[in-house]
Amino acid sequence: MPADGFGGGSARAMVAHLTAPLAAGAEQRVLPIPANGQLAINFPTRRPLLMLQLRAPLDARVLRVTASGAATAMLTFDAWTDAGTALPLHRPAAENAAPFTITLAATLDGTALPTAQLATWLEALLCQGELGRLVALLGAEKARIRRESRRLLAMRRLGVAADDALDRLGADLGVPRLHSTPAWDAARREIISINGTEGDAAYRRRLGIYRPFIAPTRAATTALLRQGIADAALSESRDALALAVKFIAIGPAAARNDMLARLRADWLVHPLADATANATHAARYLPAPRRVASDAMRGRLRAAFAFSAGAALAPGLAAAMDRAARILVAIGHATPISITRTQDNAGGSRFESALGLAMQPLAVADADTLRGKLLAARTPGPDREAEALIASARATPPPTGDVTLDWLWQAAGLRTRHRLSTGALYLSDMPVRGLVVDAPDTLAGGASIECRAVFEAAGDPTMNAALGDALARAAANRVAAGAPAFTVLDAATATARRAAAVDVPRAGGVANTLAAAGITAPEVAAPAITATAALPAELHRTLALDAALSAQIRAAAPGAIAPLSALVGLLRASGVTSVLPMVTPAEVLLVTGVTPLPVVGVNLGERRATGIRWAVIPLGGTAVINGLGARVTLAGRTPGLVALVALGHMRGDAPDPYEIRCELPAGRVLDLAQYEWLMNALERCFPMGIEVNTWRLRQQHVDLDGNGAADPLPPRLARHYRRFRMPRLRGFEEPDQ
Repeated sequence: MPADGFGGGSARAMVAHLTAPLAAGAEQRVLPIPANGQLAINFPTRRPLLMLQLRAPLDARVLRVTASGAATAMLTFDAWTDAGTALPLHRPAAENAAPFTITLAATLDGTALPTAQLATWLEALLCQGELGRLVALLGAEKARIRRESRRLLAMRRLGVAADDALDRLGADLGVPRLHSTPAWDAARREIISINGTEGDAAYRRRLGIYRPFIAPTRAATTALLRQGIADAALSESRDALALAVKFIAIGPAAARNDMLARLRADWLVHPLADATANATHAARYLPAPRRVASDAMRGRLRAAFAFSAGAALAPGLAAAMDRAARILVAIGHATPISITRTQDNAGGSRFESALGLAMQPLAVADADTLRGKLLAARTPGPDREAEALIASARATPPPTGDVTLDWLWQAAGLRTRHRLSTGALYLSDMPVRGLVVDAPDTLAGGASIECRAVFEAAGDPTMNAALGDALARAAANRVAAGAPAFTVLDAATATARRAAAVDVPRAGGVANTLAAAGITAPEVAAPAITATAALPAELHRTLALDAALSAQIRAAAPGAIAPLSALVGLLRASGVTSVLPMVTPAEVLLVTGVTPLPVVGVNLGERRATGIRWAVIPLGGTAVINGLGARVTLAGRTPGLVALVALGHMRGDAPDPYEIRCELPAGRVLDLAQYEWLMNALERCFPMGIEVNTWRLRQQHVDLDGNGAADPLPPRLARHYRRFRMPRLRGFEEPDQ
């Protein structure tokens, strides 16, 4: 038997160690509790003492037993009572007691325990003899000592600690008990404090943020959040940053020309088999297997694609196009696809580094024929990689009329498939998307020039891609959203119409109508007209509203609020980040942007829709970037060559790279206490170098006034919450709100 086999059964342990003569005076018998709860002693007994014995430890629960029949009693097994602990239930007065029956009932933490489960928790211990009674009396205090020892040990565990034990744990962690709760004062529109000491359960939940130590991994962070908010989730982006590279010579152009010539000679893949391309590849020092593999890839590329003279591809791009070529061979396509442009020294950031190429879209009939070959039943060929890529393309059948063959390039691993203004399709294995760096090929030492990075919209280099996508989505979803019609004006027309804008007094009916729809017009029009004209043209477009709606707004008619609100909501949902209304004597214009606009800044989204980060890589020369954003100034320093690199991100519904977002289901609201718990939990465990975006949480999921509906936090309170963790000083008082 284990050393502590009897647990809290001190009387049983003492009897087990009695010698033979004494043991005869202390007989003990364990009796099970019947399923009906009626404990019957139907045999003669000698000086009996009937006790109830606990079969399992209680931990933080309380078990109360009520007896009726031969004995009337109420026994309480308090929290943390150990298994084996026995309490006296009945001692007959007669020395030789007649048979008797006792009916038992019990509650566990105040909830009635079914009689069939009594045997799970309890059993009877019948002690007989004078010594047996004495031993039970002598051992009673030991059970209480064991119970209190278990209680003290448990108080070191956060899950069950209470009262001052929790305060001591909080002092160790630097998290004191709160003596107030946050509440929303609607009249003052601010968060106030209401006095009241925090209960153990709420305090324990806050301490759980800081104990035990956690590593800020996705799994650990999610598990922590769901301790307090069961349906909280983390989302992160899988989109890579877009890349654009422009080579700039500081001083003479020779450094740039030499580098591009060396690039073609040493690194690029020349698919054609003319004398120049063959000589270039023959001059490279390559192991024989590499040379054979390179020549085989060049042959496959020539067979599948029609290249122009002097064509050259970056190795990664060539490998992706080779996968596409093998797919075409496997499905039985034999007509070469025209590739119109590859590496070009004068091709700007898209083509000079050979990271991308342009292809001519197919005729509709040819594209549908190729689609039919993809989807037709066929016997798999020997190229296993090509067959796997074909299976992935067949999993989601491409639409008819796909003249750009997007399914082919996606399966081959080409991450950029962007339509140019010429109608050609730009392909790259790098995440270029529509990003272009507009900068000169050369820059005099000591001189400066403006450089800009532009996310060009598909087919329209004059519009930012994020704005183009947003307006396209708005036009496609307008009818379903119940929004009024609008017209996108060209740049020249928009500038002329905005010039007629008039002042909109802040207290006037027009201003109130616009404010009811969630937008604000400039009180003084002239500065807004000038500032809007100075913005980069690709980052904003002007919408002309329907004539009838414009007339209602200018008349401050209440009926204008609902359709205008629907349109503003549609633009917000589509990805427009800012809207500036401008009122003219004849119409109402909405300047839409994906960047902060004059007067209103970013008023629909959480931030601008695109972001650019710059870097200058010295390749023999040096230069310095001044400024931030899409337009910067490049200043040449020492002669040579530099690579101007733009890393861009176009925001959508997913979080940015290096960002995580805490999200809740639609319609889920948090009270102020839950909100500040969640914010402290996020503050506790976010990884280094990662931004935690809580904009949607603060705008769509916090219930300030307790009416069950979300209330966007005012800007001045957007990051207002109490920090739970304080300096580790015993007795440190919590700060005021």
